[in-house]
Amino acid sequence: MYYLVVRADGQCTETVELLVKKGLNAVSAPVLSVDYCIDDNLAFPDYSAIFSSRNGVIGFKKNTNILPNFAFCIGQKTANEALNIGIKNIVCAEQSHSEAFAELLVKKREYAPFNYYTAHFRKPCIENSLMSNNISFSTYIVYETNPVTTLSNEVLVLLESDEEIVPLCFSNRCAQIFYSLALNKGIAKQRLNGLLWHIIGSRDALDISVENYLLFKTPNALYELFEN
Repeated sequence: MYYLVVRADGQCTETVELLVKKGLNAVSAPVLSVDYCIDDNLAFPDYSAIFSSRNGVIGFKKNTNILPNFAFCIGQKTANEALNIGIKNIVCAEQSHSEAFAELLVKKREYAPFNYYTAHFRKPCIENSLMSNNISFSTYIVYETNPVTTLSNEVLVLLESDEEIVPLCFSNRCAQIFYSLALNKGIAKQRLNGLLWHIIGSRDALDISVENYLLFKTPNALYELFEN
């Protein structure tokens, strides 16, 4: 059995290494490239930062050396990245999914105004929650995630083989891009539909027609499968 790690380039490697250490066969299948960008509208009032990913922290640092008073982060890895760039006061969400993080920000509304450093393609729940609760915030685009144009030869060879394949897709979007790229490279729908897809996401946002899949709310929930 082979696990294909389907997520952004730069994040695949650490997941593959984690699975290999557990004695599993794992292969990188990056479907998104990460490009950092400069937001010329960046403003630095007395504010607290919101980081929903490590890429948000890295993109923020590429824009400025002015550090926020406080930072709210999803997940320990994001919090560690914030520490690495010198932010002293950090609140890390215990549950690493956007809905729980949005609830935390509402509870911590006294730390507003917030600056949210993120990508153009993102879930709206954080901003929707802040707006519906009349909490002051600004959003700044500091990185983009763009679909890659092909899959690696190693991944294609595995898909064309008789090996048992399990795609580990770290978002609905990743699953959709992987599925489309595989079809474009001539992988049969029957082969793709016969895989047991593991997807971090929700059924209502699943845009691929596969019958066999498991849904997970967070990366940690997915990783729990490999704890034993």
